[in-house]
Amino acid sequence: YWTMLAACTVGPGTVVTCARAGAEYDLSLIWALVFASVLAYTLQEGTARLTIVSGKSLGQCLRVKYRHGAKIYDTAVICWLVGVSVFIGNTLYECNNWAGGIDAILAIPGSSTSIGWKVGYCLLYAAVVITLLVADKTEMLGIFLGIVMMAMVALFLCVVVYMDINLPNLGRGFLPNIPAKAASAAEPTDIIISLVGTTSIGFNLFLGGSMAKGKSLRPAQRGIGFSTASAFVVSVLILIVGSGNYDENGSADKFRIADLANKIEELYSTAGVVIFGIGFIAAALSSMLTVPLGAALTADSVFSDEVDEADKSTADLQSPFPRNHGVKGVDNPNFQMEGGVKMQDMRDRENKISMNDTLDG
Repeated sequence: YWTMLAACTVGPGTVVTCARAGAEYDLSLIWALVFASVLAYTLQEGTARLTIVSGKSLGQCLRVKYRHGAKIYDTAVICWLVGVSVFIGNTLYECNNWAGGIDAILAIPGSSTSIGWKVGYCLLYAAVVITLLVADKTEMLGIFLGIVMMAMVALFLCVVVYMDINLPNLGRGFLPNIPAKAASAAEPTDIIISLVGTTSIGFNLFLGGSMAKGKSLRPAQRGIGFSTASAFVVSVLILIVGSGNYDENGSADKFRIADLANKIEELYSTAGVVIFGIGFIAAALSSMLTVPLGAALTADSVFSDEVDEADKSTADLQSPFPRNHGVKGVDNPNFQMEGGVKMQDMRDRENKISMNDTLDG
């Protein structure tokens, strides 16, 4: 189930960025993936914990937290900022997914590179994505794509086993550093930011929180840990395979995804390239599906303050924190229903009245 979250993280941007980082800076930027993975786990685990304990999504918690601040159409300004930012970012991210999806098909031997075929590939992707979204079969497909992604991990692992890896350089890659810029390479800081951005994705907070609904904390932590570790492993493997094209003299041409396919073909002939292409297509398709889903979940979360009664009762049962006689709004009013606070005020008034009656008697 949680493999779907890993499949959402490893999209075309991850494949291209990690491979380019290895091709242009060898193994020196593995530390950026370590930092990004720790950051991703921390944020996603915190969001899942908040959802399970409070019974509210991240966006609903923002609405309650800032309900007394500046508003636009009865919604806090910060909620508008979050919603608009995720919409713009996901739009650009989706464009990258489509471009990566085309590269994934072209990586398969025999694919046509004409403009007409590229347009046809886009229409085919669009038909598949729209059909799955309308049919509401995204969760089942996400699990399947997660399995395909694991197959791609196995492929990269097999490639790494046959590569001649410089172990001292691999160890130094886990130490934070900023290498010198090569002649034909991108700025190292740009690559570092890209590695962090493609690993710790903002809308995954809302997606992970949605997946944590109705679950207890420990299984959610294990699931998020597994998905984060899986994304980290495949990212490091891709970076190592990409480092096979690294030129110490800095005279290599600008990196292309075809370079990665050629490296796989050297070891596993055409069959390996086909497996890579199918896994790359699966990564692109999973991201094409989850990016609009993530944007929709974010919008629904930040612009809706309704909480399902079943979710609230589940949150009460699964909360690891004690409550004051089951009255909501006492332990932390910012993340509880306002009705609980009002109920407590009514009970306080009733207690005062009964005490006055006793004293009068």
